[in-house]
Amino acid sequence: MTPLLKNAIKQFVEDRIASRLQKAAEKEEKELEKEKQPVEIPVEEQPQTATNGIETTETEVFGFNIIRAILASEIDVSRIHIRDAKTYCAILLDDNNRKPIARLYFNNLANLRIGFGGAKKDGPVVPVEKVEDLFHYAEEFKAVVKFYDSPKD
Repeated sequence: MTPLLKNAIKQFVEDRIASRLQKAAEKEEKELEKEKQPVEIPVEEQPQTATNGIETTETEVFGFNIIRAILASEIDVSRIHIRDAKTYCAILLDDNNRKPIARLYFNNLANLRIGFGGAKKDGPVVPVEKVEDLFHYAEEFKAVVKFYDSPKD
């Protein structure tokens, strides 16, 4: 093997290694950029007042975020959505009104109540003293999500 051929092979191998290292570094940088991007909450923080009389209050948003926190260990929180109505605020799985996780009756701060979805979609409505009491019903929320995610026969 001539010295010229040795140098050419050596240069070729070095170029291939450098190219692979460069691609790996670029891929890692892209992944880091994705991780650094802020997570968007699909609900506006400001209460909305529409012409149809539906108002999403801070209390409802707070309740929504508590339920998301409770269910974060069970499912991807991006699957949990809020949909407000005149008399209640629905917390839905997969933004599907056939999969209600809970109904928050928070329009009257003196009479806070929650209803649960799942097998008994029109189940009992339970009074709560404050929004933080939603944490006491963590098992109920988890059971509702498991009901919807379980395979149906």
